[in-house]
Amino acid sequence: MPTISKFYGIIVRMFYKDHAPPHFHAIYGEYELLMGISPILEGEAPNRVRSMILEWSALHRTARQLRTLSKRSNTITH
Repeated sequence: MPTISKFYGIIVRMFYKDHAPPHFHAIYGEYELLMGISPILEGEAPNRVRSMILEWSALHRTARQLRTLSKRSNTITH
């Protein structure tokens, strides 16, 4: 699974063609969260780690949404 970011011991990974809904994995030691474009989908982590992941997600949300829209527009046929 490709690593897309690392900070404070947290590793953020995402598969290009993974199952729906679109999500990424945030791994911190023995903990793992599955994060959707907005909410946490699954998993648990210490509150401080959850807060940092939610903040990271919010900071990178626009870039992810633009990439998603770009990929969709490239697949539309006229």
